[in-house]
Parts: sequence; structure tokens; C-alpha cells
Amino acid sequence: MDDGTIFNINVTVSAGAKSVYCEYDFTDISSTAYGNIYIMYKTGDNNIKAKVVLYFTAGTQEVLAETSNTDWTLANAEITTAKTIDKIRIYATQATGDVYFHWIMIYKGTFTFPDFKKCTVKFPLKKPVLGIPGRDTDVTQHLGRKNARITIEGDMQSGETWGSLTGASADSSPRTYGEYLYLLLRERKWQWLTTDQGSFKVMLAEEGPTFAQDVASGQQRTYIIPFEECELGDTSAATFDGSAWYGVGLT
Repeated sequence: MDDGTIFNINVTVSAGAKSVYCEYDFTDISSTAYGNIYIMYKTGDNNIKAKVVLYFTAGTQEVLAETSNTDWTLANAEITTAKTIDKIRIYATQATGDVYFHWIMIYKGTFTFPDFKKCTVKFPLKKPVLGIPGRDTDVTQHLGRKNARITIEGDMQSGETWGSLTGASADSSPRTYGEYLYLLLRERKWQWLTTDQGSFKVMLAEEGPTFAQDVASGQQRTYIIPFEECELGDTSAATFDGSAWYGVGLT
């Protein structure tokens, strides 16, 4: 669930159950294939609670128990296997106030970049400099910033284990890695990328991945994977502070 901004559930009842939910229908997702869920959320105060429940064609699973967190929080849960996910309900409950959901992702597993060597994060700014006739200096306009650029670099040495999705059997061939890159190239879906410099909601950058082979160094093969941040700023009560915006502390 992601519409590019922050989803806000507001409870205004003055008496009674004080609970509101929003429901979204899926097209029958297999929990055997997609067995994990990430939820990024926060609550307006410590009284109101957030809750998330998955509805299967037979049965339910509470993947986020009633909880309050006034800082942006990333919750992760394993989904009961061999189920067909039919819908999801997100709740604001127990009190009046607001619950904010930034995004929810049902996913296969966690991919770890193999033979990782370097991660570079850049924050380009929008600062056009305008020259004005008759003025001794230029005018600099501070117009915010562009999307962050995160570049992952590493080696592709033959014989190394090229990783697989968490929970799958080890795979020493590049098959799983190749499938992951093909998915990024074909689907252009956003991913949750965790690095030592922070965590980011990203898509593969326009120039795409680069693969190189250096014959002089004994057939050394390297890869460069560029990602571009895909976020929108927000000026509501759910505005990110610096650390939350760049995912510091989120895993």
C-alpha cells in the first residue's frame, strides 16, 4: 500500500469503542511465495494505537499488535505459510487522535548484495544561480533538494556465493541475483534499501546497473548498481525529522 504520501487515519468519536479501520482487497497473494510484511507507521500520541490485520481466505493474522510509537517505526512480521492473503485492515484504535501509515510492503525476502565493497550516498541540491544585470553578485535560489542517489559497488568473483533471498536455500550460481536485477529492470518497483548510511525507499536509477570485467587484474568482475530515492516531502503533522527522513535507526 503506497500512494506516494502518508496515509492518515483519524479517530474523532467521543465515546464507545474509539476504533476506525481502512480495508484493502488483494488479488489472492500466496503467503508461501510472499511470506513477509514490513509496516512503516507512527501514532500521534501514546494513547492511540496502530494495528494491522491480514485476512486470509480462511482465517486471520494480526501482523502488528496494538501499539503506540510517536516516532516513525518499522515493524516486520512473518506471515503464516500456505495461506492465501485476501485483504488487509489497518487500524487506529483505543483513543481519539491520528495514526499515520507511510507504507506497507508484502515481500518475498531480503536480498543481500554479494561481495559488497562500497556504498555512496549523495544528496544533490536545487540551487540555481541567477545573474542579474546591474548587480555585482548573483542570486542563489534555495529550492530544496533532488532525490538522493545511492550507489552500491562490489565484486563479482567466480566461485563466490552470490546470495539468495533470506529463507531460501543457498545458491552459488548467479541465478537468484540475476532474477532480482531483472525484476528491478522490468518492474520498476520501489524497494526498501538498508545501508550503514541509513535506509531509503528507492527505485533503480535511470542509467541502470553497470557490469565490468578487468582482464589485466585476472578476470576481476565488478558491478555498480545506482538507486534513486523515491520519496515525497510532507508538511503535515507527520513530517519526518532529519533522522527519520533518511531512515537512520530503521532496519
